[in-house]
Amino acid sequence: MDQNKEYGKIIKYNDGTRKIVVNTPKYDRDTVKTVLKRDGNNLQFFPQYSDDKELVMLAISVTPNAYFYASEKLQNDVEVYNLYNSMENKEEENSKSL
Repeated sequence: MDQNKEYGKIIKYNDGTRKIVVNTPKYDRDTVKTVLKRDGNNLQFFPQYSDDKELVMLAISVTPNAYFYASEKLQNDVEVYNLYNSMENKEEENSKSL
């Protein structure tokens, strides 16, 4: 990895507050899909895909809590919410049977 490459910066606002902006590398959709198949919570690391319904539903089907990393628009989508709800119910049933 190039040590001189800028990966983030601090922005100072007039009111004295600061914000760190991290330059996230761009990942193609297929790579993100592969990563989400392993752990849906990885959606949190790819905010640029939080509004991609197919990827969000894949993430939720693997890890129901990935729902919370979806865009607000998709969290309000009936199909996405129903998938989340059904996956949560399955997890609860599985934990009760243990």
